[in-house]
Amino acid sequence: MTEDERGILIKEIHQAFSVLNLPSSLYEYSDDKVDDLADVLIFAGIRKKHTLDY
Repeated sequence: MTEDERGILIKEIHQAFSVLNLPSSLYEYSDDKVDDLADVLIFAGIRKKHTLDY
C-alpha cells in the first residue's frame, strides 16, 4: 500500500467513525489495521468496494 492509498483509506475511516459517532482514537493506523478497517467498512456497507488495488 502506498502512502497515498493509505491516506485515502485513513480519510475514509475517519469519515466513517464520524458518521458512526466513534472516536478515531480507537485505532492506530498501522497498514494491517487500515486494511482490516477498510474490509469492515465494506462489510458494513459504508464503503461499496475496494477503490484501490493492493
